[in-house]
Amino acid sequence: MTYLYLFSTIICEVIGTIMLKSSDGFTKLWASVVVVMVRPFACCH
Repeated sequence: MTYLYLFSTIICEVIGTIMLKSSDGFTKLWASVVVVMVRPFACCH
């Protein structure tokens, strides 16, 4: 179960980082929405 948390945290971190770069300073709506939704999951595990 611990590895599942680790894996999901890594995936959320990678997705959040990629979308943060593509949000272009939070000017693109959908990339910004993904960042706001994914980043808390990467930090709370």
